[in-house]
Amino acid sequence: MGPIGCCCRCPGLTDLAEIAAGHHERLDGSGYHRGVRVHDQSAAARLLAAADVFAAMTEARPHRPAHKPGEAAAHLSAEAAAGRLDRDACAAVVEAAGLRPPRAEYPCGLTEREVGVLRLAAAGSPTG
Repeated sequence: MGPIGCCCRCPGLTDLAEIAAGHHERLDGSGYHRGVRVHDQSAAARLLAAADVFAAMTEARPHRPAHKPGEAAAHLSAEAAAGRLDRDACAAVVEAAGLRPPRAEYPCGLTEREVGVLRLAAAGSPTG
């Protein structure tokens, strides 16, 4: 029985069923078990997917040793750049692991400060 079935059988976990079921989903629809795209994933599900990748990489597996946290962080960054994982969720996981989050790459070479100003302007806030 999958995560949705198990969680739905317990009334206290019903709200978590969709989040738990999405831990292998990817923003571009390449994940499994349902192959859902970004518009069908909650922020919590996107965060869980990033955390799941980080945890899996930093744990030893029968076929390989555990990756170092920095290697897992680099992998998350690459997955976000490829559009498979949420950039903000990956940055949050990396920061929660005690690492410096990757610097965001914005279109047209915009800097973090320029993007911040644009966000304020779009929200109608003074940018002074």
